[in-house]
Amino acid sequence: PILRRMAGSITAYMDEVGARPLRISTADRALLAVRDGELYAFSSLAVQITKPEERGSLLAAAAGRPGPVGRRMAKLMLGTKSPYPEDVWLDACKRAVDTGDLQRVQMMLDRTLDKVTDPSPALPGEVLRYAYLQNPSMGRELIRWAPPDQAAAAPIGLLYDAARACDLHALTNLIRKGLQPQGSAAPALRPLIARGSEWMAVELLRSVLQVRQDDYEALDACLREHASSAAEALLENGVELDGYLAWAAKQNVLLDTQAREILDRLAEQQVQVNSAPEQNGPVLGGMSL
Repeated sequence: PILRRMAGSITAYMDEVGARPLRISTADRALLAVRDGELYAFSSLAVQITKPEERGSLLAAAAGRPGPVGRRMAKLMLGTKSPYPEDVWLDACKRAVDTGDLQRVQMMLDRTLDKVTDPSPALPGEVLRYAYLQNPSMGRELIRWAPPDQAAAAPIGLLYDAARACDLHALTNLIRKGLQPQGSAAPALRPLIARGSEWMAVELLRSVLQVRQDDYEALDACLREHASSAAEALLENGVELDGYLAWAAKQNVLLDTQAREILDRLAEQQVQVNSAPEQNGPVLGGMSL
């Protein structure tokens, strides 16, 4: 109805369109080829696109087209010589994640260094985090596959996301590859304990998680959550109990009865360990020689 009112009649409208044929650019034709899944037409058109903004739009469209044809189109866009801006590349990688095509995402992450202009070290890690939040099974596989430098440079939020999900597999892989907590380990431990997975916190502390000797915030979190095993594992990792007591007094920390009982028990255990006689020689029948 709008077109009819503009032209006066359908016949007049058709005559007007016929007199002024629609002109479509090469970039628009390439985008239509992506939507239609016309691989041959796309391959002949894509090489003609030279403007950076048009190439970026075409990369995003190809990366986000589902199926094997979309993967091949994305691969064709990676074969061009000119690099892409970081924001364009990140958007394209996210679109690839949205297709659910693990192989496509891996292919793009592999080409980040040579296809992005001055990429930041955290760029692949941003893709890992997006994948983990949108498609956890893909995210776990990407974390397992990612080179250590990519995992170590990922946003620390990825580690905390895995902790909130109680995902020991992802946590172990991330930490082993170098994504350690920044500062206190409390943000990584607290979600595990709060969700009833204290055993995971203990496993991480006794295998891969590094903690500072003065990480009193982590110890305090374990005490407040009544996680005695995790608190004990922190002490085994070198966190100083006397230092925590001084820190807690300075911070005016108030613990409930159960937390104080755990703290007292840990203090007694340390006294027993420190007072145990050293054995300087072999032992026979319970006697030091």
